[in-house]
Amino acid sequence: QVTWIRRRDYHILTSGIQTQTLDERFSVVRGKNPDDWLLQIKFVQQRDHGLYECQVPTKTGRNVYQVFLNVVVPKASILGSKELHVQSGSTISLVCVIDGTIAPSPFVFWFHNQKMINYDQQRGGINVVTEHEPSTSTRLTIADATYSDSGNYTCSASNTNSSVNVFVSEG
Repeated sequence: QVTWIRRRDYHILTSGIQTQTLDERFSVVRGKNPDDWLLQIKFVQQRDHGLYECQVPTKTGRNVYQVFLNVVVPKASILGSKELHVQSGSTISLVCVIDGTIAPSPFVFWFHNQKMINYDQQRGGINVVTEHEPSTSTRLTIADATYSDSGNYTCSASNTNSSVNVFVSEG
C-alpha cells in the first residue's frame, strides 16, 4: 500500500486509502491514473510546512518520493504607527504593503469603520492607488479630512489585513 509520512515527526498520515492520523485535514485523493495517490491537506496552516514522503511498494522493495511543502502566509502592514493624528482640512494618507504572497494580491480593499470605501463616491475626495511591483502596495488618500473621517481604517487583501486608528481634530 502507498503510504504518506510527515517527516518532521515520522507520523504516518495515510496508508492506502485509510487516513492514519486524527487530524481530519489529511486524506488521500485518487487521481484518474490508478498510480496517482495524492496527499490532500485541507485548510493548510503554517505548521504544515515541511517535508512529506510518499512510499510506494515495488516487487523488489519500495520507491520513496519526497515533497517539500512551503506554506506562504501573506502579511499586510500599514506603514507608520497604529495611530495617526491629523488636523481638520488636511489630507489623510495611508500606505499598506502586502508581503509574503506567491502572486500579487489582485484585490486590496480599504475599510473605514468596517465600511468599504474604495469606491465611496458619496464622500468624495477618496483616492486609492495600488501597485504590484515588487510587492503589492496600496495608498489611500482622503482629501480635506473632517471629524467624521476619524476612526478605524483597515487594509484588507486575501487572508490578511492591517488596521490603524485615525483621529481628526478640529482647527
